[in-house]
Amino acid sequence: MDTLAALKNALVPLLSQRWIGLACSGGTDSVALVHAFAQVADTAARRRCFVLHVDHRLQAAAPDFAERSQTLAWECGIAWTRLSPLRNIDGHSVGIESAARAARYACFDQWAQGFAERPCVVLAHHADDQLETFFLRLLRGAGSIGIAGMRAHSARAQFDLLRPWLAFKKSELRDYADAHQLPSVEDPMNADRAFLRSRLRHELLPTLTQINPNLSGHIRTLSEQWHHERDLLARMSEQALAQCLNLDEKVLSLSHWRKQEPALQPLILRRWLESLGRKELAFLREVERLSQSERDAGQARLGQAPGRYVVHRYQDALWFEDIEHRSQALSKTALMVDQTWLALPNQLGLLRLEGSEQAHAFLLATRLGGERILLNGTHRALKDYFNQIHMPPWLRDQVPLLFDSKGQLLAALGVVQSDELAQWAKTKGVRLHFQRRQKSAIDAG
Repeated sequence: MDTLAALKNALVPLLSQRWIGLACSGGTDSVALVHAFAQVADTAARRRCFVLHVDHRLQAAAPDFAERSQTLAWECGIAWTRLSPLRNIDGHSVGIESAARAARYACFDQWAQGFAERPCVVLAHHADDQLETFFLRLLRGAGSIGIAGMRAHSARAQFDLLRPWLAFKKSELRDYADAHQLPSVEDPMNADRAFLRSRLRHELLPTLTQINPNLSGHIRTLSEQWHHERDLLARMSEQALAQCLNLDEKVLSLSHWRKQEPALQPLILRRWLESLGRKELAFLREVERLSQSERDAGQARLGQAPGRYVVHRYQDALWFEDIEHRSQALSKTALMVDQTWLALPNQLGLLRLEGSEQAHAFLLATRLGGERILLNGTHRALKDYFNQIHMPPWLRDQVPLLFDSKGQLLAALGVVQSDELAQWAKTKGVRLHFQRRQKSAIDAG
């Protein structure tokens, strides 16, 4: 089978997909992808397919890319869809290429949500892209997971991502486009040496390929081996992570973490952060340093201080916190509570009195400091009780405090209730129920 036929043959498995999105920028690679798919697909398959064009609005030539993509889709009898990022691309923090990539995947996620059945998105990445990705990540200090490169098939949140041409070289895709006289538009960023990928493509890789013409094939073989090893390590780290979590998935026990194989320990931290929606390499490195510190204290932050996401180290554990979900401070506020659920101010939770036919008056506030509560016949500082149960300091201000109308502390809701509240509830034949808006590390503390 010649190369042109092999390129088309590699797309045949796509025909079994229910809904198909062909990503097409208007460049040579993606133009060849759309044309080759149209060659192997019947009318029914083309009707299940969409050409997806992401308009980043980053350069003056953007309309030309869109026009080439749209014209090709029309010629191939495939529906064309323009996708636009929800916000302008800002590359100041991660670089314009990474920001644009993230925006593309966000667009694909948005497109995929319109289908009852999970669709697939097909990209025209090839062996040269894989080679560039390998050295790019190597130069940036990625570990074995990162430099393993792109997968031919991977599952994302809303869609399956397919790269059927990873075994083919860029020159083979260009030969296909030339053979079928397919016009395309070249992205000027590809030749801009200000970008590291472009420098690799035009300076380093040609020299390495001269030394070893089969360099791309070797990297592809290594990538496949690394992915198999990665899958095995992922399963092992997932099992190990389960042994390190407390009652809350946001709390990781360092004593259990240290018992795991040293080679698994960084993977466990990565897996933990990924399970909480965080994949930033810089954040992972900060968390790794925090876990290895001799001091049982400290923080790792994502972004500039104060940072939206924080990992605290306390009581030989790592505690993940999304600061955006912190409740605002609340001064004493009057409440009337009966047997129906009452939404508390500042998203502090829900409260009701089971068995109470009439409403009862209380005051609600968050902690200011100096509060005292009657426990087992003794008035003691609430702070001392929090210390006794090892409640992390940053969680204490998130605990709603319930007072009687005279300002006497009756309960730290979800944590402890006073002797007075227990006796009052017993006398009245009622029971106080509190429910947080969302599961909290307070419950694990």
